[in-house]
Amino acid sequence: MTALTTPDPDATASPSPTASADPEAVPPPPPVVVASGGDALTVRALRDGVVAATVFVDTRASAGPIADAVVAALDGEEPTPSAGPPPTTVERDAVESVFLESGWLRADDLSG
Repeated sequence: MTALTTPDPDATASPSPTASADPEAVPPPPPVVVASGGDALTVRALRDGVVAATVFVDTRASAGPIADAVVAALDGEEPTPSAGPPPTTVERDAVESVFLESGWLRADDLSG
């Protein structure tokens, strides 16, 4: 196969970005990456600084109201509506208290 092309009049020797005209210019900070959840992989990424935060809902708090609603429904009653637990933004410094001390994860869940 033969392709005919014309030269790019604006071609440069390097595809590198153009240097800032201001040598004192500070590059913008990297984007903040936020995860969602409390699984071991996400919490490990949070602990290791790969993500800045995670949005977490401790679903264990829902067990009681859900069980009550099931019992009410089985008894032919209208279940009482209840709000679910609120989401919490968890940052790196709270990994220990939110995920380990609460029993959501074990320390060995985060190894690897």
